[in-house]
Amino acid sequence: MTIEQNRILKKIFVFPALFGFFLLLCPLALATSIEPTEVNEDRWVFINGEGIIDAPLSIVMNHFKDVQKADSMIPGLKTKKILKQISDSERIDYDHFDVPWPFKDRYAIYRAEAQNIAGREILITLNPLDNYPFEENDKVSARIKNSSFFLQSLPEDNSKTRVTIKLAVDPGGYLPVWLINLVAGSWSKDLFNNLRKNIKKEIV
Repeated sequence: MTIEQNRILKKIFVFPALFGFFLLLCPLALATSIEPTEVNEDRWVFINGEGIIDAPLSIVMNHFKDVQKADSMIPGLKTKKILKQISDSERIDYDHFDVPWPFKDRYAIYRAEAQNIAGREILITLNPLDNYPFEENDKVSARIKNSSFFLQSLPEDNSKTRVTIKLAVDPGGYLPVWLINLVAGSWSKDLFNNLRKNIKKEIV
């Protein structure tokens, strides 16, 4: 083999490697966010966020409670269903999340409970139901644990609501870390943007 042929072969093998490395770096760079996001060794993803919504507590709560409104508010959510209404403040929800090809979509089943505190604060907690009799073979089961949405009417202005997000999600199955970071890194910000946009449309 000549020196020139050797150089050509090196270029052929090195270029795909560099291109693949570049593809990995791009999503990681896009995933950078000011919102705290963490993926631990057990594949649990932790998402935290906080934002002020220009709407009273009752209106904001309605967008979390109403299934149709939640569909357009929650990032990545394709379908939401109430599997069982336990009481006015407690129910079992099914969420179907869209995942880019070639990975399978995810679904989660969890118990959601809302606690009204003195009419000025609402704590929505989400906890898993591991033994719930439900399965979809064309999707991967995800888990949500010890998660919450805390809605608080501002003491100085009842027309505004502070929303605090604390989520712990195990996406299940296999998903590359860069894809998880890409979605989780902007999830809270996207939810706040959707919520503000939907409320503005409703008021208009």
